[in-house]
Amino acid sequence: EGLRASSSAADGGRQVESFLRNVASAFQKTRELAAGLQTIGCGGIDVAGQVNELFSEHLETYPQIEFDLLEVAFLSQKVKYKGEDLCYDIIDAYFLSAKEAISRCMLLCTEQERSRSVQKLFSSNSSRYASSCSLLDQVYQYLIAMLQTAMDDTDKKCGSISLFSLTSEA
Repeated sequence: EGLRASSSAADGGRQVESFLRNVASAFQKTRELAAGLQTIGCGGIDVAGQVNELFSEHLETYPQIEFDLLEVAFLSQKVKYKGEDLCYDIIDAYFLSAKEAISRCMLLCTEQERSRSVQKLFSSNSSRYASSCSLLDQVYQYLIAMLQTAMDDTDKKCGSISLFSLTSEA
């Protein structure tokens, strides 16, 4: 039951990601078209205003959709790897998703929202801009897990060496 729900969430996440990619692409192409119109003498048009008005319906809720998508992407990776400790593959996939999200934030957010939105994607839970699945928080957890594994392995090896040296001295 839980796997089916998470699979459904992952499918929904892919649909949302596809939608966000399409919105970002259409927004960029519309801005390029508008800039081209200005170069051929349509300078009296408020290009930025027209583009923003055209996309305002999609841009009003954009930042929250992006944050929710990242959370779904991260959780679906954890389900894919069956709840294992964070591994390189999970972090790598999450990093690529976050990189795309940041690019879209830079393109689609207004100047006033841009800084806060990008910061929220990066911030850890100790930040006032925290996101439950922020990039830095996940990388931090991954690094701590890897360091703990390395320390545990080192302790085991040191214990083996100490035990070996004690038995060979006797």
